[in-house]
Amino acid sequence: MWDCRLGSNLAAGPSNRCSAAAWNLRPQVQRRQRDVGPCCSVASETVNRPGDTAPSPPAPATLRSTFAKPDSELQSLLRRVYAGRSCSVAAPSRDAAAAAPRRAPVPVYVMLPLDTVWLLERDGGAQPVLIREKAMAVGLEMLSAAGVSGVMVDVWWGIVEHAGPRRYDWSAYRRLFDAVAAKGLRIQAVMSFHAAGGNVGDTCTIPLPRWVVKAGEADPDIFYTDAHGARNRECLSLGCDEAPVLAGRTPVAAYRDFAAAFAAEFRDLLGSGITEITLGLGPAGELRYPSHPATSASHQTTTPLDASASTLLRFRPAAALGVKLAGVHWWYTTRAHAAELTAGVYNTRQRDGYEGIMRVLARHGAAASFTCVEMRDCEHPAEAACSPEGLLGQVLAAAARAGVPLGGENALQRYDRAAFDKIAESAVGRSVLAGRLEKITFLRMGDMMVDNWDAFSSFLQRLTGPLC
Repeated sequence: MWDCRLGSNLAAGPSNRCSAAAWNLRPQVQRRQRDVGPCCSVASETVNRPGDTAPSPPAPATLRSTFAKPDSELQSLLRRVYAGRSCSVAAPSRDAAAAAPRRAPVPVYVMLPLDTVWLLERDGGAQPVLIREKAMAVGLEMLSAAGVSGVMVDVWWGIVEHAGPRRYDWSAYRRLFDAVAAKGLRIQAVMSFHAAGGNVGDTCTIPLPRWVVKAGEADPDIFYTDAHGARNRECLSLGCDEAPVLAGRTPVAAYRDFAAAFAAEFRDLLGSGITEITLGLGPAGELRYPSHPATSASHQTTTPLDASASTLLRFRPAAALGVKLAGVHWWYTTRAHAAELTAGVYNTRQRDGYEGIMRVLARHGAAASFTCVEMRDCEHPAEAACSPEGLLGQVLAAAARAGVPLGGENALQRYDRAAFDKIAESAVGRSVLAGRLEKITFLRMGDMMVDNWDAFSSFLQRLTGPLC
């Protein structure tokens, strides 16, 4: 089944040169300045070239948290936020200032770390736990005080339903959501029906529920399989959506039961604290096929949006429903748009592949989110035929015609002026082809954000301040 997020943190397209890995700025990596074109120069880590070995996914049960700052440092930054010393607004560049009219503030959400809730295994048992609860409370207060509207958090299938079919443990998420609501922040909850650990930027390994993995061992065909027999075990194939392969249930029934149990558990927060539920619909939680996993580039599939998305979108809680659209921007300027076709989006120069997706979302009153809003065409080599700006313009136009609210996310953590200017332009400027972004979700709360807090705070004020 496809998870309802169509995003852009894609690891390897036709050329690793234009992949999101080019901008994957991990704090432990030694950065260098790399000129990427006449329009900008940003910090980046070394980029894999075609023929290089793809990075291996982290080993099972490993945790490399990106939120490890000591409590004392977080408390110190919180005091600075309250004192206002880190909230001065840096002037945008001349181009961004010319493009950005004065208008209503744009809500900004911040993604929480992937491992915010972790499955602690010991003495033969497992228990979901909230990682660094005190530090998280300080971080949430910091975001709230700075003017952030809310947070996005993955609700992992492999954690909540780890003990067996229909055996849900929401305890850690209850503690987290209550803490978020207590700080006056809204929650965008992502129903993550995929595994973490094999994608660019993943800092932890969170597998599918063990009973699902066992079902896959008995019947490996429930996973996506390429022409060479390689299987992608990150999520279940939509080919088995309506087959009773999970202890007598179909995958769609399992997803529906999970979402219904979530709504029942958190009915006191739906519509108030929890304002949106993003449905996971595929690899990395994105509405696509596994055409470019980090560990392989051999998958070749070309089918458009499946009816399984419509099945899940019929679930109507008090909160809004959302999906995430994949920013497959490489080879976008070619005639065939081969990268998008391989990912399952039938988009070419002669056919708008996003119109149909938007019509499905409009029928169900669902919103959409699009990634790679921080990227510029000039940041990619010409031979890769990338155009994240052109793709964003097309998606914005399709959303506007269908009346679908569209939000934006940065695909990779960047704190340079070029990225912030581009995001602000996409949200409030006039240079995009059509429409505007309704909200911004920023990747991600953690040590890198703390280290670059002044830059992030200035950017935040540009979008949420009275003169944005």
